[in-house]
Amino acid sequence: MFRTVIVLFSCLFLSLAAMAQLPTATLNGTVTDPQGAAVAGAKVTLLNQATGLVREATSDAQGFYTFADVPPGDYTVRVESPSFAKAEVKDIRLEVCRASTVDVKLSLAKVGETVIVQGGEAQVELTQSEVQGLVTSDTI
Repeated sequence: MFRTVIVLFSCLFLSLAAMAQLPTATLNGTVTDPQGAAVAGAKVTLLNQATGLVREATSDAQGFYTFADVPPGDYTVRVESPSFAKAEVKDIRLEVCRASTVDVKLSLAKVGETVIVQGGEAQVELTQSEVQGLVTSDTI
């Protein structure tokens, strides 16, 4: 009996460890209005441009949204909220084991208007730290 329990716990532990090693990415960001205030309750849609995979999230009270465990690839983010034009950011490249940030600023618009933004990678990585070199006393 004891041996069976140990085997079951070992299998459970190893399966959880294997899931943690999945080759996925994370995308997060903040939805704001033209004045920079957070937009709560905005519908954020993530679309994989190659496979058509669609995931949805809703921005929280601070305008923050996140998509975890996303397969790597090129994506489009669409944001919709009442009283604002739909916004779209295309060509977002998500890479394995990397967190990317895409902040979306909504604009006031007429009914049915969509704002399309061509996106790229952020020049400054805000979500991960990385050591790029060593500073010695001789360097200073």
